[in-house]
Amino acid sequence: MGCQFQKHQGNPQITLGDHLSILGDSYILSHDPLRKKGVFETERVLWVGGKDVTDLESLLMPWFKKKAQGFFKDLAQDYASRLGVSFDRVSVKDTISRWGSCSAKGTLSFNWRLLLAPPSVADYVVAHEVSHIVHMNHSDKFWKVVETLCPTYRIHRLWLKRHGGTLYSQFPLRTS
Repeated sequence: MGCQFQKHQGNPQITLGDHLSILGDSYILSHDPLRKKGVFETERVLWVGGKDVTDLESLLMPWFKKKAQGFFKDLAQDYASRLGVSFDRVSVKDTISRWGSCSAKGTLSFNWRLLLAPPSVADYVVAHEVSHIVHMNHSDKFWKVVETLCPTYRIHRLWLKRHGGTLYSQFPLRTS
């Protein structure tokens, strides 16, 4: 089960000097050719190291996925504890049809792009997926569990329906 969204494809719109909102915090994207290749975070600056920064998206992906892994795992553990349930693991993906999912084996999967959404929206998706550990459907009982974890879930669900596609504007899906 998971939250679905509409695809947004196009050319990457990210360039050095851009401001990114990541979990509600504003970061500026900067380049330091003297640093080793990779991404480094310092005081709301994402430094891209290395001489060649022609493919910013590829350079940023490992950083985003690592940050997403920590965020989603920590929050899922908190929610699972509150519900008295457990899950097997957390997976971070670049999905094309869902914001998140919960497998019958207890794997929670999340789209890393949720880091670009308002924190409360990312929070809702985690609550939604953890709630599937209790009910693997979208019954009234399931939504009651979601509501215990995220009382304002309807607002965040609506935000995803209306604005979810915008999370693909800076980092479109790769078609190759």
